[in-house]
Amino acid sequence: MAISRRSYPFRSASSSLAYTLVSDRQRWNHSSTGENGDTGSVLPPEEGSYDQSSWKTVDSRAVGIRRSSISSSTWTVLNILQRKGFDAYLVGGCVRDLLLKKTPKDFDVITNATLKQIKKQFRHCIIVGRRFPICQVHVQGSIVEVCATFSNLFFDPTCYTIYDYVGGISDLRILKLRTVIPAHLSFDKDCARILRGLRIVARLGLQFSKETAAAIRDLSSSILTLNESRLRMELNFMLAYGAAESSIRLLHKFKLLDILLPIQAAYLADQSRKQVAQGSTMLMKLFSNADKLLAADHPADSILWLALLAFHLALVENPQDALVVWTFSAILHDGTWKKAAEYARKNVKAHAQFVPEIRSSSDTKSDELILEETSHLASLVKSSVNAFTSIDALQQSLGRYQGPLSSGVVLVSERMGSNVSKLLRSWKAI
Repeated sequence: MAISRRSYPFRSASSSLAYTLVSDRQRWNHSSTGENGDTGSVLPPEEGSYDQSSWKTVDSRAVGIRRSSISSSTWTVLNILQRKGFDAYLVGGCVRDLLLKKTPKDFDVITNATLKQIKKQFRHCIIVGRRFPICQVHVQGSIVEVCATFSNLFFDPTCYTIYDYVGGISDLRILKLRTVIPAHLSFDKDCARILRGLRIVARLGLQFSKETAAAIRDLSSSILTLNESRLRMELNFMLAYGAAESSIRLLHKFKLLDILLPIQAAYLADQSRKQVAQGSTMLMKLFSNADKLLAADHPADSILWLALLAFHLALVENPQDALVVWTFSAILHDGTWKKAAEYARKNVKAHAQFVPEIRSSSDTKSDELILEETSHLASLVKSSVNAFTSIDALQQSLGRYQGPLSSGVVLVSERMGSNVSKLLRSWKAI
């Protein structure tokens, strides 16, 4: 089951959360809908930093890219522009994803047409952006972004030709991600590239070049200069698009989780000190299950990952009987108390046990007591949301761990927290 971004958020998040618990651009100023600014296996270069004489061309058929992999709405945009005499190509992250045989989250088009010329060709076209010339073309129920400036790796699917000016295809063959200009200089000029690089590596299973990894370690704290809405957007890209587990691992490895999700960073560090492997922690298992539901082109609403974090935090701070935890989870899945209780009693011993979150089950508890404790767990989850929206609640939760407290960044908006509370209130029998 995959959740579309256009799905009703409370219903889709509730279904996804239930399954998860029961189951074992560079153009930020004008757009927040995609992974724009990603170029192949390299981070974006500075304008004018490439030499056209060194460009390489690759036949897309030789690398296994099929025309059917490109959405019909994108073909419509390409064909209309080219019939009118303009150059038009696919560009950026979608080209990289096609080369890796991944499904692109969306498709971007680059053209030599002006903004006014683009707008003239399409009935539903909006010019957006302050720094970059972009049109959002609404066609066949989708949005295709069209850029009127040539600045990336690009692909002309009509003649099966990929133009590679930075050696991106060679990097993809060895699954490496690097910056075009020296990494320290690149990240110093735009620290948001650090987060973009992390989500590309997490989603596609790449590795950083040594220079790029070193620059991330040296400059990781610079992301604090980004505004909270930008950090929140990047965090959502990492956790809601099918690569949450690998994203959390990378953020923790490069000490960025301490900034974005300090409670979870402290939890993983504590588990590590207790010699509990990251792969066996409940936090990682929750997001591993969530990733099975999602994909780059089928993300979940952001309230899903916030609900998972709140659920986990509630159990860390208030460990519960296994029977109560699985009853709570089953209620989300089945929607009725009776079915949930039956499921929990039959299957509780088959589920994995986690320390410190889940205590051994007690077979002697009555249904009435289980229902009471399950309802109490729901209340604890609601309260745990505060640790992601309030600095005071965040510091209080961090107080249980040794070491320095958080830098004080709270990335979850009160509206997001309110939506999770509404989701919890919508669950039957709780």
